[in-house]
Amino acid sequence: YIKEKWVSGTSWYRVWSDGWIEQGGRTTFESDARYSNATFHKAFKNTNYTLIASGVKGGMSNSDYCHIFSYSTTGARFNSAASSNPIMWYACGY
Repeated sequence: YIKEKWVSGTSWYRVWSDGWIEQGGRTTFESDARYSNATFHKAFKNTNYTLIASGVKGGMSNSDYCHIFSYSTTGARFNSAASSNPIMWYACGY
């Protein structure tokens, strides 16, 4: 069962009774850069979690990309060829 949940704008998380965490959100890019950051509202115990990210279609072409540049227990950094488009992300684990 869901033990705790939270939503604010495009950010959200759910903590299940067994400790499983699901969370997600939408990032914006740093000015004049192709990087954006996601800060997890619930830190994971280690980096053995699943993280999925995707660029939001709006100006991205077939040659644009989005990838996870780095990650930790408290957040992730994304890189994209389309610097003006946000990244949608989802993470789950313990």
